[in-house]
Amino acid sequence: MKRIVFICGILSMALIGYAQDGYRPLLKLGRTWNVKSVFVLTVDNERNKRQFKDMNEAYEHAITEELTYKVVEETKMVDRTCFRIALSVNAHDQSGVPYDESAEKVSWLTIPQEENLYMYEEDRQVFLYESSEKQDWVLEFDFSVPTSKEVQTIYVNNDNYLRYMIQSDLCWVEGVGSNKFGPRSGLNMLGTSSVYTLEDKLLSVYDNNKCIFKYEDFSGGATNIVKAMKLCEPNTGIFDLQGRRLIQKPKKGVYIQEGKKRVVK
Repeated sequence: MKRIVFICGILSMALIGYAQDGYRPLLKLGRTWNVKSVFVLTVDNERNKRQFKDMNEAYEHAITEELTYKVVEETKMVDRTCFRIALSVNAHDQSGVPYDESAEKVSWLTIPQEENLYMYEEDRQVFLYESSEKQDWVLEFDFSVPTSKEVQTIYVNNDNYLRYMIQSDLCWVEGVGSNKFGPRSGLNMLGTSSVYTLEDKLLSVYDNNKCIFKYEDFSGGATNIVKAMKLCEPNTGIFDLQGRRLIQKPKKGVYIQEGKKRVVK
């Protein structure tokens, strides 16, 4: 019996050792994510509520966005070394007509064709520069194994990756990103009640024109639930009430540390 416990302990330590010492970075020059988003506008040009009798009819009126993110250079933003990620968007209706010419086009929805994101990575965390509101770095991914996540090892192309189950339909894979939004975690993205999403998924990830991961790989070959990480990794981080890790304690308000609510007045 002692030998079995001893062997299990070694196995758990080996899994933890892989997670800590063999960390796969998300950001890498030349890396490309191909993402697909399908949505319908729930209001028309006159702002009247639109109803669809079933999903087939909804798809007939859907807009498809084909998004390509590519890490193009290492640069500086707000005195910090980071990566610039170029985003290009191709939006069209189900007949292939560009969104700008589509009958579904509405004046209040603008889809940019090109955009730049700035991200950096350290200590198993990925940060995004929020330029619209906060104008500061915000935490996008946290791969430091917080206790609230279930972590599994998945095997893809004769290699192993760590998969983090975030929500029932949302997961992250270390070195790949999220199954829905690629280099975006899906937790900090603002939505609108006037858009109903039918489908979001990461189609593929390429490193310098070589495919390293596909959408199907997110669900295949899962083994070895890494429960040992939950026991051995103390939750010493600082989080907001939505469970998002904070860089530092807020100057005012409520935050969570070591599983307890704390208030700064």
